Amino acid sequence: FLNNDVKVEKNWLHGLNSAFNEDEIAAVQPKLRSLNQPDYFEYAGAAGGFIDKFGYTFCRGRIFDETEKDEGQYNDSPNLF
Repeated sequence: FLNNDVKVEKNWLHGLNSAFNEDEIAAVQPKLRSLNQPDYFEYAGAAGGFIDKFGYTFCRGRIFDETEKDEGQYNDSPNLF
């Protein structure tokens, strides 16, 4: 699903779908970058949502109420379990 305020890049869906060709990939999430500052992550989703070992949620690319500049630091496939 996409919100009505989302702008996608050309071939964005192909990139997500191609990740599923890898045996170890079970879920994918695109980076969410700010519409007003495209070099920075969007606060809402940043570079992926996680839950830490204590049950607290957090997003990569966001530290409390500050967002990071996307410099490729999250161009990876982290292990979740």
